[in-house]
Amino acid sequence: DIITVEVSGDGGDCDSPDETLFVPAMDPNGVTTASTYAAGMMHLIEVSGVVQWGGCDLGNCPNGGSCGYLRYGDAEYLTDDCWATQYQVFGIEIDLYVNGQPIDFGPYRADHTYQALIPGNGNTITFKYNDGICCYEDNADELTVKIWADVEQV
Repeated sequence: DIITVEVSGDGGDCDSPDETLFVPAMDPNGVTTASTYAAGMMHLIEVSGVVQWGGCDLGNCPNGGSCGYLRYGDAEYLTDDCWATQYQVFGIEIDLYVNGQPIDFGPYRADHTYQALIPGNGNTITFKYNDGICCYEDNADELTVKIWADVEQV
């Protein structure tokens, strides 16, 4: 199970992350870390950025003209109107998955930067922008994931 907590700051006392990944929204397979992450330890992830996850029209997105009727998302939230409003539910989970599971990153952040602690299991970690099983062809852009290993014991 993934354990989430609200973390403040930019990785605590750590300087540079142990690993940085770029997760393209158009890749249904996601991106896997080069390193393995120790079991019994919590690892800090920081996810930032905005991706395009689809298109829309005047009927379904009446306020979407300012965004060219494109839909955007970050690690947790979605918008049809350039972030004037946000939502989390679209019938399916459309957000960042970690090892095949969604993460609750907490409240919406206008800077689109979220942090969570995840437990290691001695293996690599896979990050994927989930957009169902059919809908990656209209996606664009990528999220940046930074990982700080071994920030605390479980």
